Amino acid sequence: MSGVHTSAEDHNLKLVTDAFERWKAGAGSAFDLLAPDAKWTIVGNSGFRRHIKPSRSSWTRSFCRLMHE
Repeated sequence: MSGVHTSAEDHNLKLVTDAFERWKAGAGSAFDLLAPDAKWTIVGNSGFRRHIKPSRSSWTRSFCRLMHE
């Protein structure tokens, strides 16, 4: 990596950095970066992978519930 960013990369870096700073401060979550209308398919070996999630909110509810079990 050269360390030189395009304007799109700088924009994306700022979005991610700002989201994690808000999360660190207790306001928001890194999950806010996920597209709200994306269809999420979980792969892997866990029982969680068997589900297709139709939206960001569905995915985050399921993921957070799994993490608290």
